Amino acid sequence: MTRGRKRGAYALVMALAVSTVAACSRSRAADAGGDTALARDLAIVQMETNRARDSAAQARGQSAATPAAPAASADSTTPPALPSDSTSSVSQVASAAIDTPVHAAPKRADPCDSPDRASQATCLRRRLAEYDAPLNRVYARYIARLRSAPASRGGGAPAIAKLRESQRAWLTYRDQMCQRKLAGKEPKLWAPGRAACLGEYATARTKLLNDMLAGRH
Repeated sequence: MTRGRKRGAYALVMALAVSTVAACSRSRAADAGGDTALARDLAIVQMETNRARDSAAQARGQSAATPAAPAASADSTTPPALPSDSTSSVSQVASAAIDTPVHAAPKRADPCDSPDRASQATCLRRRLAEYDAPLNRVYARYIARLRSAPASRGGGAPAIAKLRESQRAWLTYRDQMCQRKLAGKEPKLWAPGRAACLGEYATARTKLLNDMLAGRH
């Protein structure tokens, strides 16, 4: 009986030992599997972290390499302000615009300065018109006076006809006198001198008619 009991106890102890060893093996296997999953999760998280850090670093590098665009203004048509080191200013630009000389239209050539015959004829007509203007005014006033006065007071048609005949004779006389004075003496630019000579006679005739109108003759 004693030997049988010992054998049974020994068998029980061995069974318990085997069971304990198997339990421990399962526990280590479970722990090992849990450690593997945790390590994999940590590796994935680390990879994502590294990837995010690398992307951020790359974005910062591209931003630094690309020049920043100027900020858009409220009005895109507004011109940019002058730089601080510019030598121009608004007042200087305005002053330059004011001081800029305005070129006048080119002056027409004076026909009196050209020896061309047609130019000299034009010069003579223009100068003589200036000299004869006072004479023509006083002559017109004299004609008007004679028209308004009766024949008994020296007016009327006979007096007007007599004045006109006198004026035509004076024109002939003036032309002949200037031709004599200037014969062989006229330069290539002859018109100014001839007009001056005719103008002297016109001035004297103007004075005579004014005196006649005033009753001094």
